[in-house]
Amino acid sequence: MDVESPESEQLSVEEYKNQGNSCYKQGMYNEAIAWYTKGIDIDSTNVFLYNNRSAAYLMINKPLDAYKDASRSISLDSQNVKSILRGLKCCLILGDLNEAKRLCSMVRQLEPTNTEFSSLLQKIELLSETHRSYEDKLSTSDFRHALHLITKCIELAPASLSFNLQRLNILIQLKRFTEAKSLVENLLHSHSSSVDLLFYRGLCLYYLDHLDKATIHFQHVLRLHPDHIETQKAYKRAKNLLKFKEEGNTFIHDHKYSQALEAYTKALKVDPSHDMINAKLYCNRACALFYLDRFEEALNDCDNAISLEPNYLKARIRRAKCYSSLEEYEKAVEEWTAVVKLDGSRENKKSLQAAKSALSVSQRDYYKILGLKKNASSDDIKQAYRKSALLYHPDRHTSADEATVKEKERKFKEIGEAYSILSDPVKRRQYDNGELSGDDAFGQGNVSAHNLFTQVFPGFGTSTVHFYFG
Repeated sequence: MDVESPESEQLSVEEYKNQGNSCYKQGMYNEAIAWYTKGIDIDSTNVFLYNNRSAAYLMINKPLDAYKDASRSISLDSQNVKSILRGLKCCLILGDLNEAKRLCSMVRQLEPTNTEFSSLLQKIELLSETHRSYEDKLSTSDFRHALHLITKCIELAPASLSFNLQRLNILIQLKRFTEAKSLVENLLHSHSSSVDLLFYRGLCLYYLDHLDKATIHFQHVLRLHPDHIETQKAYKRAKNLLKFKEEGNTFIHDHKYSQALEAYTKALKVDPSHDMINAKLYCNRACALFYLDRFEEALNDCDNAISLEPNYLKARIRRAKCYSSLEEYEKAVEEWTAVVKLDGSRENKKSLQAAKSALSVSQRDYYKILGLKKNASSDDIKQAYRKSALLYHPDRHTSADEATVKEKERKFKEIGEAYSILSDPVKRRQYDNGELSGDDAFGQGNVSAHNLFTQVFPGFGTSTVHFYFG
C-alpha cells in the first residue's frame, strides 16, 4: 500500500504515530522514523513516539540513537517497563554495563519476573563476567587469551566502540597489524570522528612500515586534536625513525659508511618494538659495517634482522657474504642454499656455486701446508717448498715401514699441490678470493710431484717412483 510522505499536510500526533506504526510493520523503518519525528516535533513529551522511534532505530542498526530515545522515554515515564527494557537492550548492544546495571535495578522493582528481562539479564551478566576475565588476562599480558575474551564481548555487544578499541590494542600487542588496520577502517565508517580510531589508523600505518604516510596522518590528527598525548608520542617516533633512516640511506649512497652507521644506530634506538622497520635498519647497518670491514659486527646485525624477519632475502644474502668474508665457508654455503630456496634467480644460484667452490678450496689451506703467512712473497713460497719437499721426498723414506711411506707420499703430494697454486700468480689470486674451483685447484693429474720437484731442483737424483696429485 502507498504511504503518505511526512511532508504532507499536518496531521495530529496520533495520526503521525499510526502512520509510523504502519511503516514499521511493513519493514519501512526509515519512513517510520520520519513519521515519529514529525509527531515528536509537535509533542516532545510523548513517551510512545520516543519508544516507537527507539525500536525503529534498533532495526536499522543505530543503537546509540535508539538508546537516546529510550532514555528520553524513561525520563518521561520511569514506570514504563517497555521503555526500560528497550534501553536495557540498547545498553547490551553498546556494551554500557554501568547503565545496564542501573536499568536492571529499575526493572527488578517493577517487573522482576518479566521473561524478556530474564533473557537480557542473563546476557548482561555473561558480558560482565567475560569482560572481567579479559581484564585479568590483560593484567598478566596474556594477550592471546585476552583477544579471545574481548572478541566474545564484542559478539554480545557488537556496537561497543570501547570493546573494539580494546580489541585493536590487543591486535597491535600481538603484532597483527594488517588485521588491526582492517578493523580500524571498518569502524571508521560508523565512528569517523573518533580520535582514538584515527590514532590507531596511524599506528597501523606506522607498524606496517608506511612511515611517510603515518607521519602525515599523525599530523592530520594533531591538527584536529592537538592535545591527544598518544598521537603526539607516535608522531615523534615516526618522524625520528623516518629522519634517521633516510639519513642513513643517503650516507650509504654517498659511500659515507661511518656516518651511515651512526644514523642507523640512532634509528634503532627509537622504537625497539617495531620489528619490520628494525629488521631493515639492522640489515642496512650491516651493509655499512661490511664496507668498513667489520664483518663480525655486520654478521651480528644480519642475525638480528633475520630473527625479526626470517624470510628477509636481502639480510640473508648479506649474511652469506659476511660468512664468506669471515672465511666461514660451510656456513656461507648453508646460507646461500637458504637464499636460493627463497629466490632461485640465476645470480643467487651462481653465488651458491661460488660458495661451494670456495668451501672446496678452503678445505686445503695451502699457506698452512707450506708454513707460510698469506702475505708471503714468491721467494718465500719457493723457499718454503724447497724445505718441505726435501723433508718429505719419498727417496728419503725408502727404508721406513709401509704406513710411514704412504703418509710421506701423501704429504709430498700435498706440498706439490700447494706450491703449484701459490707459485702461479693468477691461481693464487683466485685462491685468495675464494674463486678457484675444485677442478682448477686439484685437477693437476697430468703433472707429477716428481716432475715439479725436478723443476725446482734441476739435477736432483732421479726416482723410479712418480706421485701424481689432483
